[in-house]
Amino acid sequence: MLGTQMFYGRGAGGDATGAAVVSDLIEIARDLAAGQLSAKNVSGFLDSHEVEICKTPRAATWYLRRTVKDQRGIVARVAEVIAQHNINIESLEQEPHMPKDRLAFVITVQPVSEPVVRREIDEINGFDFVVESVL
Repeated sequence: MLGTQMFYGRGAGGDATGAAVVSDLIEIARDLAAGQLSAKNVSGFLDSHEVEICKTPRAATWYLRRTVKDQRGIVARVAEVIAQHNINIESLEQEPHMPKDRLAFVITVQPVSEPVVRREIDEINGFDFVVESVL
């Protein structure tokens, strides 16, 4: 694990900066997961050498963003799978007034190892209501 991180620099400040940083990190993670990450994809990075991602069994807190087609019982089904993997939900947040065909909600979970959370993610990504896979 990397420990506590602090990033600074010029930006819009406040929530706008936080949203931009999270958006950039999600885009990088998607490219990485798709095997498409290169120096040209990540502005500001000039070196295109491969970087090995740390795969550690050590427990960490996870932020899981789900994008789904709105249906009754989705949260219950997701929570059931999370519980079956012995993962505890820390919080759940849903933005109001989202389009019903691309409804996003975020679940944060208490510390758990990556292999455990990956199995949970793989199972939930197989549901028919999932619009966008969790990374």
